[in-house]
Amino acid sequence: MKRPLLLVALSLALTSLPISFASAAPKGAQKLPRTSLIKASGYWCGQISNQWIPGKLVQGSYFYSHATERANILEEAKNASPRRQRALRRQAAELKRDIDSRTPACVKSAKRRLRFGLKTASGVALKPSASGAGASALGVSSNIQKVNADGSLSSALTSGNATVDRILVAPGNRLFVVFKTKTNISGSDDSTDGCWVAEVNRATGLPTCVEDQFSPSWFYGDVSYHNPSIQFDQAGNPYYFGQYSTCCGPTGVAHQVLRKVVDGKKIDVVDIPNTAGYFEVFKDFLILPDGTAFYTGHVSGTLGYVRRVTPAGDSKTLWNFESNYIVQFADQNVYIGRSVFFNAVQRYILNTDSVDPQDWINYALPEEENQPHQNTYPYCSDPSVDSFCGGNGSSIRGYVTTDSGKSFVSAGQHTTNIGTNVGSFTQFHPTLQHPTTIVKKVWHMQKYGNKIILMGLDASDKNIMTLYDTDDNSELVLIAAQDDIEVFHAQHSSTGNTIIFDGQRKSDSKYVTGAFDLDTATLSVKVLGNTALSDLAAFQ
Repeated sequence: MKRPLLLVALSLALTSLPISFASAAPKGAQKLPRTSLIKASGYWCGQISNQWIPGKLVQGSYFYSHATERANILEEAKNASPRRQRALRRQAAELKRDIDSRTPACVKSAKRRLRFGLKTASGVALKPSASGAGASALGVSSNIQKVNADGSLSSALTSGNATVDRILVAPGNRLFVVFKTKTNISGSDDSTDGCWVAEVNRATGLPTCVEDQFSPSWFYGDVSYHNPSIQFDQAGNPYYFGQYSTCCGPTGVAHQVLRKVVDGKKIDVVDIPNTAGYFEVFKDFLILPDGTAFYTGHVSGTLGYVRRVTPAGDSKTLWNFESNYIVQFADQNVYIGRSVFFNAVQRYILNTDSVDPQDWINYALPEEENQPHQNTYPYCSDPSVDSFCGGNGSSIRGYVTTDSGKSFVSAGQHTTNIGTNVGSFTQFHPTLQHPTTIVKKVWHMQKYGNKIILMGLDASDKNIMTLYDTDDNSELVLIAAQDDIEVFHAQHSSTGNTIIFDGQRKSDSKYVTGAFDLDTATLSVKVLGNTALSDLAAFQ
């Protein structure tokens, strides 16, 4: 019986369609995840059945191993003409040589490839890179460590080698690492395949390069609070400051840039070329959720500036002096510490794109005409009373804004000096207040919801750490005076609901890590030895 004309036409139409990737891929080619592929010089390495073997990519995404290709060629040779057989066997012999020479290279690349194991980590920590590579095992070495639930440390890498300069746990528990030197993270032999900043996928353990041109810079000095060296807008795009030079020698120009990365594309929000006779120092920056940037610095021989740059690129100078700090408080406005001409806290009003003519915090007698929003009189009638009064809040060691919208600072210069004028715990917004806490000199502070982890000295100058509740003003002692541990870093980790920390135990001068379990109210301390960690950050 004849087929209907419609079916015949349909059959002809189907035979004219392009062949799909699946049907076009050679027999035995496999679709591998990106985590199971390494690009080598002229070929690819793929992980199949936990073994790394050489091959190539076909149809753009299918891994076709040399071994599978060789087997297909030998199978084809069985039914080929004598001349075709000879050609196919030569191809098979060449592939055998490639298999023998490239398989060890693939295994070596896989071992060299940077890969992290952080699925169960409470946080990450850094051992000082100057003291060596840090922990090493099975050919894996790095100074970056995994912080376990009890505060102990173990290797953060499962393969590869790297020395990390800085770590940052960003919103959404995104982990960024800044390498000490330009680092090959892929395991390839390509000498140009280097990276300065990478984002680490906690699920797969694989890093993705964010910046390969320069290393983001720390800012000059430590007398003022500085924002994180990598910040983010509400879309999750990273922003960071760095320096690079165009060309070389006497014609080279040094550039200071505030850069953001959007969908892998690098965009310089601020580009400051330092040419002969002109040198500008970039001091600090702040990124708002919408991508608006504020930055401060000075040109040689001037008082400096504070500038605002919109996402569209519109730049505006707000103040003609350098700020000690730039922060955003709970009302979404931007506040700066001023120590030029007089000490005060001033604010930029976001909705009107203007500087508030009235100081936010300052000292003024009741009869004076110009009154600030928050007057430090009469609390600061004696300016030496603490570090807040000494500068009217113009210098801070750090700040936090709680989930309920209160903003607190540790007033005073960011310095290791433990004089009486350092570390005054003060509420800056919505009103100026001085909470009564057990910690009298606050070296460091970290937010945890509406609570704040306070690290510093008590009234007897003993090292303590407490958890201060900003709702009811209660305070839980985490590390008591008798423990006398000077805490360097502490953060809440959702893994086990703990406060993880590191510091130095004064009784024996040993450096330690540890954790306070908030569910059981128990403290565990692990001895590190004679070398302190250089950083610690928790996963939330």
